[in-house]
Amino acid sequence: MISSGALTIIRLAGVLMSILSGWALGVVPASAVELRIVETVDPARTVVEIKGQIVAGDARRVADFIERATRTRPVTVHLNSPGGSLQEGMDLGRYFHANAIATYIVGPGASCASACAMAFLGGRDRNGDALRVKGADARLGFHSFRRPLDDRDYTLHDMKAAMAYAQGELLKVTDYMIAVGADIEFMSLRLSTPAESMYWVPNEQALSLGVHVLDEKTGRLRLPLDQAAARVRTR
Repeated sequence: MISSGALTIIRLAGVLMSILSGWALGVVPASAVELRIVETVDPARTVVEIKGQIVAGDARRVADFIERATRTRPVTVHLNSPGGSLQEGMDLGRYFHANAIATYIVGPGASCASACAMAFLGGRDRNGDALRVKGADARLGFHSFRRPLDDRDYTLHDMKAAMAYAQGELLKVTDYMIAVGADIEFMSLRLSTPAESMYWVPNEQALSLGVHVLDEKTGRLRLPLDQAAARVRTR
């Protein structure tokens, strides 16, 4: 006989398992991201816009597109997406990081949230330094998992499976954060924001977490606090 307290824990574990399943797999929409080359005044650099929902297979599509279109020139990506598949978002971020591709959220109404925000964290330059740029008026958003919950009791086996699954998924995300050199505080922002909400990172906080902030009206690029401090020390 299972006590009411144990049943409460089991139900909570079921919630966790359902939520994490939704986070890991994402809601797969009918369409993939749109890709296009953006014309710039710099002929030595290629800018690729990635726009729309992120779905299964998009990381490979983006890599193929960039490799066909850019050849040996440096690449910058402009992200504008409400999110989608977390795994694809992390795969994109790993690709950006491995290939020294800077990530930007710029332009009128630009927004990068959820899985897109994870991809954004992979940006870096050819010197190996993080290069993630948020427009001063652009939005970078994080939130927690979303998944409908079945109204039923859960067994002890369900609870153990949920805990094992949760640990595995959190480890994947933690490994990703470490691999791309992202501040672990981004994980806290994600976990502390309800699924039905979105935490839009203010510019000052973005600077404290290793993100550049660009004033698109003046062209002024503010360095992240750690890079700004390092520059001051070397003077």
